[in-house]
Amino acid sequence: MWSIFVLKRKKVKKEWGIHSKGKSINSNYGESKRGMIVDWNGRDRLRVAIFVDVDGTLASPYRNGKRELRSSASKALEMLSDHAPLFLWSIAGPENGLRLLKEFPHLKPFVSGCYGKEEFPFNLVDNPFCIDDEEVDDAVLKCSHIIVDTFMGGKNSNQLREAAQLITQQLTNEGLSCDKS
Repeated sequence: MWSIFVLKRKKVKKEWGIHSKGKSINSNYGESKRGMIVDWNGRDRLRVAIFVDVDGTLASPYRNGKRELRSSASKALEMLSDHAPLFLWSIAGPENGLRLLKEFPHLKPFVSGCYGKEEFPFNLVDNPFCIDDEEVDDAVLKCSHIIVDTFMGGKNSNQLREAAQLITQQLTNEGLSCDKS
């Protein structure tokens, strides 16, 4: 069973003076053939951004030095990145997202950067959206969010893909989508 906290507009408290410690992974601006790729400098305003949690949402915990990727992860990230800049984030810091991209390099074309959850400057995003497996982080509560079941490996439901569809539908309905198709 999974919970949807369907995308109600949240007022984000202005928090000036936050410095981004995120890691950019792409060196180009604008669109690619595979999604909206933005090399964001952490200072410019973003109209919309999507955050996807790493552990438990995209991938399982490490077992014997490896973690398993949700089978729907690639399709979900591609779908989301077609509509807005997409960032991986983790309570463990930006390095966790970078490790995931190193382990699963086919995800890199969809991701604009990696951040620690508490490091992202939310005051610079007008409409933050996220997909996570836990609602306990303050950062999640600053976003319009969808909570999916924690992925521990093995059989995968389509929750991540369904969550991506809900967010892209919401972005389109609100005129926030960057999709040019």
